This record gives sequence, structure tokens and C-alpha cells, in this order.
Amino acid sequence: MLSSVVGAERARRPVSAPLQGALAVRAADSAPEGSSAKPIREGTPLDNTLGTFKATGDRMSFYVDANDGRGFRVLENLALERIWHIFDNTKGRQWSVSGVVTEYRGENFLILNRAVLKPLAEKL
Repeated sequence: MLSSVVGAERARRPVSAPLQGALAVRAADSAPEGSSAKPIREGTPLDNTLGTFKATGDRMSFYVDANDGRGFRVLENLALERIWHIFDNTKGRQWSVSGVVTEYRGENFLILNRAVLKPLAEKL
């Protein structure tokens, strides 16, 4: 029954195109005070977006380079676990990230599908 309710809700929403580069998102730990950034739609794909990861306690956030330092928390999955394994050696390095944006209580989160560490020479 819940799946039919969720499916009906998703059917009423317009289909979003993949986001590349600049991304308008809001996260509790990263949106500037008084920010008017609106959450993006549930299910919006993120495609090869450049940015950096930052650890806060036992959580990880992804900050999009082309978005004035805004970012959002990354939900735990195997892709994130792989990033954690090499994170200490890659702090501040640029990543190309693909995934799906999800929405909860007016905030966006990222479910990672793919994250590729960019070589130092390619960082712009």
C-alpha cells in the first residue's frame, strides 16, 4: 500500500533533468545563514558533478565546487564506505560524483552511485 502511495506522489511530480555542475541544494550543516536556496526534487539525478567531501564526526558531506560552498549530507552506502577508506589521504581533493538526490524535511541528501577521485593535475 505504501509503495502505491509513493508511486502516485512521484507520478504527479515533473521529471527532472540530470544536474551537472552547479547545484542548488540546502543542508543543515552547510547552507549560509539566511540562505534562500530551495531543495531540489526527490529523485533528481546528479551526473559527474565536481566537488569535495568533508567529514563531520561520523557523517560525510559533499560540497559542489560551482555552488558557493553549499553541500549536502551523503547517505550511507557501499560507495560512501569506499570513500571513507581512502578519505584521510584525499582530504581537499576534487571528486566527480554521480548519484540521486533525495529530500527529507526540506533538505536534500545524496545517495552515491559513483565517485571518482580526480588526479591532482586535473584540479581546476
